[in-house]
Amino acid sequence: MRGRRYAHRGAYGKKNMWIVGVLSAVGTLLAVTLILVSVGIALSGKVKHTKEGETLPSGETSGLPQELFGSPVQIQAPSIALGEPSAITEQCANAITAGHEAVTVNVTDREGYVLIRPSSKDSFGYVSGKAWDISPKSLVSRIKARSLYVSVCLSLRSPSESDPAARLMKQAYETAVIAELLEAGADEVVLLNDSMDEGRAEGLTELCKDVRRIREGKLGVALPASYLADETAAATVEQLLRGFDFGCVLTASDVGDDAYSYVVEHVRSTLYYVLRYHMRVALPYVSDEALADMQKALADEHIVNYQIVTYQ
Repeated sequence: MRGRRYAHRGAYGKKNMWIVGVLSAVGTLLAVTLILVSVGIALSGKVKHTKEGETLPSGETSGLPQELFGSPVQIQAPSIALGEPSAITEQCANAITAGHEAVTVNVTDREGYVLIRPSSKDSFGYVSGKAWDISPKSLVSRIKARSLYVSVCLSLRSPSESDPAARLMKQAYETAVIAELLEAGADEVVLLNDSMDEGRAEGLTELCKDVRRIREGKLGVALPASYLADETAAATVEQLLRGFDFGCVLTASDVGDDAYSYVVEHVRSTLYYVLRYHMRVALPYVSDEALADMQKALADEHIVNYQIVTYQ
């Protein structure tokens, strides 16, 4: 009896150990499952947040990290022409009435001469004779007073200067002007380029670094559509855009009679860059009717960010 009782206890103990082992395995499996489900939910929430919060054009196919090339704001910005303070205020009011929340103001002519009067003019004497007697601070504050996002554009002379001494002098002046605009409260400064090559790209990168040593702010670079259409430009473009917060496609100035076809002709060939690097399109001034055709063409190409750039 005694031996039989112990044998029964041994069998019962083994049975209990087997049950405990099964329960332990099931518990472990449930714990792992819960962890995986939690991770899945977290990742799902993260992806959902990215999709809901993104401002990139649909059709984006880039596998590169978004933070590598900045996060451009949504912007559909008409242009503000330089002029008397009252004229600038009136143009801002018209932009707001039309439903815009941002405007573009170009403070240089096509040759890169500054059309406003920054404080650095006293040090360099490098201002166009056509300049308006308005400082960067006065210009920007007048526009910001209407709660508009201010995108200031400049054409540059220094990056294409062949003489090293002259290039350094012009670069120092342009750096000072850009820094003063950012200090004045400009939301961004876009550097316009109607031509591009490897040497100019290096000059732009140097200038961007110089500005950042002086003043924090959002810097963009506008590259000509004709350059982006060249298949050999890829490496230079990527290296250049790594130094700036965002890029723009700068189209030619002569729109012609068909604004829709103009966008197709000048922008479609650049879509690889527009979608990969989340670039904006910088368009020349056109009538309201032609602008509507341009907007339709941009939408058909899945492009939502644009600004109008005019020269005086």
